[in-house]
Amino acid sequence: ENLHGIGKMAASHAFIASILERARSRDNDFRFMAVSDLEEELRNDGFKMDLEAEKKICMALLKLLGDKSSEVQGKAANCLRPLVQKIHDGSLKYLCDELAASVTTKRAAEARDIAVLALNGVVASVPDCMGGIIVSQIASRLISALSGGGHADDHSDCLDILNNIIVRFGPLMTPAEQTEIQKATIPHLAVGCRRHVRKVAVSCLANISIYVPDDNFSDVIAYVLEQSTKGHIPEEVQILVQLLGAISRSSGHRLGVYMDRVAPLISRIIRDSSFEDDLELKENCFQTLESLVVRCPGQIADHMHEIISLALQYLRFDPNFAGDDEDMEEDEDEDEWGYGDDDDDEDLDYEVEDDDTSGKVRKSCARLIATIATTKPESQVYLYANVIPDLVDRFREREDYVKLEIFNAFVAIIRISARMHNLGRCKLTTPRAENTLNLELASKLRDHLETVVQVLSKQLVSKSTKLPVKEGICNLLREIAIAVNEAFTTEQIQSILHGLLVALADRNISLKILALRLLRQLQRTHPRKVFLDNFGTLCPKICAVLKDGTARKASADAILVSIELVRVLRPKLLEALLAVPANPTMGASLPRDLTPEAINADLEIHIRDLYDACLEILKQTEADSEVKEYALDCISGMLGVLGDYLHKEVKPCLEILNERLNNEVTRLATTRAITVLAVSPLENSLTPILETAVPILVSFLRKSNRALRQTSLICLTAIVKQNGLRDFQSLYEAIIPELGSLVSDAELYLCYLAFNLVTSCLEIAPNTISLISEHVYPRVFVLLQSPLLQGHALVAILEFFPPFVAALTQTNEGMTAETVIESLYGLAGNDGLGGGGRQAAISVSKCVAAVVGTTEGGRHASLVSGLVQSIESDDQSWKLVVSLLSLGEIGRSTDLSVTNQNLYHVVCKAFEMDSASEEVKSAASYALGGIAAGNLEAYMPVLLDEIKNQPTRRYFLLHSLKETIAMLSTSTERMSILHKQLKTILPILMESGASEKEGMRSVVSECLGRLALTDTLLVKTLHEHLGDDIPAVRCTMIGTLKFMVVDRSHDMDSVLAPSKSNNVLERFLSCIMDPELHVRRAALLALTHVAHNKPSLIVDLLPEILPILYVETKINTDLQRKVEFGPFRHSVDDGLSTRKAAFECMYTLLESCTLCIDLRQFLVHVIGGLSDVYDIKMLCHLMLIRLAESATGSAVLLEMLDAIVDPIRTTIASTMKETAVKQDIDRNEEQIRSAVRAVQAISQIPHSEKHPRFAQLRNNCLG
Repeated sequence: ENLHGIGKMAASHAFIASILERARSRDNDFRFMAVSDLEEELRNDGFKMDLEAEKKICMALLKLLGDKSSEVQGKAANCLRPLVQKIHDGSLKYLCDELAASVTTKRAAEARDIAVLALNGVVASVPDCMGGIIVSQIASRLISALSGGGHADDHSDCLDILNNIIVRFGPLMTPAEQTEIQKATIPHLAVGCRRHVRKVAVSCLANISIYVPDDNFSDVIAYVLEQSTKGHIPEEVQILVQLLGAISRSSGHRLGVYMDRVAPLISRIIRDSSFEDDLELKENCFQTLESLVVRCPGQIADHMHEIISLALQYLRFDPNFAGDDEDMEEDEDEDEWGYGDDDDDEDLDYEVEDDDTSGKVRKSCARLIATIATTKPESQVYLYANVIPDLVDRFREREDYVKLEIFNAFVAIIRISARMHNLGRCKLTTPRAENTLNLELASKLRDHLETVVQVLSKQLVSKSTKLPVKEGICNLLREIAIAVNEAFTTEQIQSILHGLLVALADRNISLKILALRLLRQLQRTHPRKVFLDNFGTLCPKICAVLKDGTARKASADAILVSIELVRVLRPKLLEALLAVPANPTMGASLPRDLTPEAINADLEIHIRDLYDACLEILKQTEADSEVKEYALDCISGMLGVLGDYLHKEVKPCLEILNERLNNEVTRLATTRAITVLAVSPLENSLTPILETAVPILVSFLRKSNRALRQTSLICLTAIVKQNGLRDFQSLYEAIIPELGSLVSDAELYLCYLAFNLVTSCLEIAPNTISLISEHVYPRVFVLLQSPLLQGHALVAILEFFPPFVAALTQTNEGMTAETVIESLYGLAGNDGLGGGGRQAAISVSKCVAAVVGTTEGGRHASLVSGLVQSIESDDQSWKLVVSLLSLGEIGRSTDLSVTNQNLYHVVCKAFEMDSASEEVKSAASYALGGIAAGNLEAYMPVLLDEIKNQPTRRYFLLHSLKETIAMLSTSTERMSILHKQLKTILPILMESGASEKEGMRSVVSECLGRLALTDTLLVKTLHEHLGDDIPAVRCTMIGTLKFMVVDRSHDMDSVLAPSKSNNVLERFLSCIMDPELHVRRAALLALTHVAHNKPSLIVDLLPEILPILYVETKINTDLQRKVEFGPFRHSVDDGLSTRKAAFECMYTLLESCTLCIDLRQFLVHVIGGLSDVYDIKMLCHLMLIRLAESATGSAVLLEMLDAIVDPIRTTIASTMKETAVKQDIDRNEEQIRSAVRAVQAISQIPHSEKHPRFAQLRNNCLG
């Protein structure tokens, strides 16, 4: 290896000698090629040099910078870039000295220019580790040159190089060097300096302001404010405003403290009559205000109304327009659509100048309004009342680029308002209701829609309107349609449709696409009648787009519009059909005797044209996969909905589907299409393709594509249910053996779909029982022992057993209900059902109950008696658990008192067994609850008496009562029987709710909460007990709130919704201020639950709740104490659990109500939590990540980034003692990883690197 290295070095010396010799040649080409070869070799990673060679190359290149050939000079300057990445410190210092001298000494302009080029290249290319040399060798010379006299070009070059050094190596400069740069740069802002010099000086001061100490930063701002106040020369004021804007963009977080002086100053400059004609100054002022709004949204809030007023004033500023606004309202000679001639705009009196810059002022005002809308979502009501009308008035703006910015501002206001409303609503919303405005804002917007549609529709059809404006109109109208359901009236939609027809006839593809998307949104959010009336007009246009070979990019959107057109004809049917592939339960709900709506005969020809156009696209081999998928959805939807009009097309279409089923690209969409046809009530026969399609679908079950397997199972289920494979019984032999492998807990959703298919096979063809018994039935017992089995998969298994037992009875397969139960009961061995534990016991017991439910009379009574006997005789705990749970499941739907009069006492004996485990007692409580639910009159009084008189069993008996209430809650009739006994139940629950045991109180809370859901009058009683003198009772009452706020829509929502006359929820949550610590914790947990499930209920209460919540996030030293364990003293914080609950609540609120929270105040308490204990730190890191990922949160993070750095750095640097246990070491490592993840998320925020302390932390963490 040493010999190899010596050989390479010798070769390098020979090469360098050759290069240097050619570089001294008199021939320009020789010199140029020599430098080119050197540059190429320097870019080679394997090229090595010693110090002597470095020096020779540096001297040669410096000499070539003065070559008489400009090409050689440029090549030599470029060669320095790879060179500085390979040389040592000494060579770099020499090179920097020489280049700096060339720049700062008086030389010819050409020589100085090439030196500047070379030095900028060195600064840009030098490695970060050698940045200190750049600062020490070059910066001081440049500062001296700026401070002395010299030509303006010299100063411009020095400032340019110095600015590049600051950008790369600003953190490496000392405070003294930063101060010198400030002092040397400020004089170059003077009006006497050239414009380019002032511009570079502004950039230099803005970049150095990131790093300078606070005192120096304050000096610069004071200078700017003082000079701006004194200044009367527009050019001088303009450069100072530009400096403010540049500083706000580079280090806006530092400018916030001066906002009370900066914002009024800029407003005064805009209004100053002495600067009235300086439009560029006004533009700069509005651009600076926009930057301040983005970087300092909190500090500028007090000046927001003044800023908006200025923006609106100058949004109308158009000195070159001499017309009258009233003239613009007149629309004479209107055509049948309500529009005048396209040339009407020519009658307006414009005085257009070639150098007109007033449009730039209006553009900056529109951008400022859009920025305010996105960064200050809480000002939405003010914007709708004061800004929207002015924006609508300016839709007639004569400059297209300004008009587009006005459109963007309008859209920004609508979008942020829709997001605000959507975040405050219940999570369970329909797709069409997402991102809609609340009723108040929607009403205000509708007041202006007549003008909006009138103006924009006219522009959309006008030949003089430019393409970008038409595209902007389509986008704007679509955003309105998204934000407001049924936003437009029938007359307004007619006007819009006229404009869309013109847009669809345009040759521009992008305009067609936007027009189609607008049309589809209108179809989805407006009554179908207007589109049904225009069906004959719209359909030919859509067909023309589909048939246009040059508009392939628009085909996908045209097909989606076609689907909506079909929906117009028979909306309910198509919506149900298209939902089946995603929701298999929909297929079962489609009525077979559905009578489709009649269709006007005049539309039949259009329906056929639309079908032919989609079919032609499907036949095209070169069509995009997305287009083919949409075409398949459209064609299947048309045949499924309009098959009675297209019955002749069904068979040819099935042949195409059969062919597409073999295509890997389209097989998933084709499977969905066949599913739609199979569930259609129009009886589209699939017989022609069943023999070939079913085996293909079965083969898909073996593919790795999960979506394909799911869709194939749904499709096969639909085929079996609707067709029954009557003529192809042999196909069952292909289907059922494949289903056995899907019966596992690896993919529970696939398991659910597989059982749906098996159940359908049993119901349609009971003779398949032998195949199912061989391939599926044994797998059921393996699956039942899984602790993961639950939800849809478990329900599907329960639905499988009744038809399975019925098929056994019909076919005499040798098994009966009794043998099935015996097999199920045999799973409960000593090992806890194969390791499945309680969940497996629950699954088995539900299956036992399902099988027992298939029997009647004496067989049913015999099976129940067998379970009762097993309870009395079994000493194996898991068999006892299964027996008890099975009785509970059977009892919830059957009155068992007629089977065994002594049943209740038999179950109660399970509590008294010496070997009774917690699992047995829990199962016994469930059994009692189920038995009581089956006969309330017989068992409820006994259960209540037991609760009252058996304090040792009370916890489990309360669980029984809870199960009874839960089981009855789905039946209004049975629940009414329970309500008759409330006078007895409530006192017992209230007495138990005073228990000091949290578990007991939790069960009582659930009982009361579930009862309140069925009888909202009970809320008043719970509300009264919130003031009980016993803290435990208050805890219990607060806990009921968690069970009253459920995911689904419920009558309880109106009872809890806060209003002027209703303070129920407010009273519940006011317990956050309770003097008892555990009561406050219970209130915080309840608030978290409400925020997660129904954030809309608390949005209006947040201003009162949040300050109280923030108090609970602080460490209370009065709750900390020392506990002695022998020679050791341990610190205990009694307030930790409450504090953790407060931070958990904050995290939930940040997820569900982000736009309704003052994030600056919120972040203050998150920062406090960064120095708390492990659990709270982890929550705070997650909140930082969530804030960093949101637009409003990231802006607030940038404002307060410096305060975040220290606690995160402390966490990352934390170490454990050598005596620490493994658990503590793991927790410490996890919190370090969590902190690094937070740093990573914050570093993704634009401009976060401009915070020096955070940039240093990021570099240390992420490299």
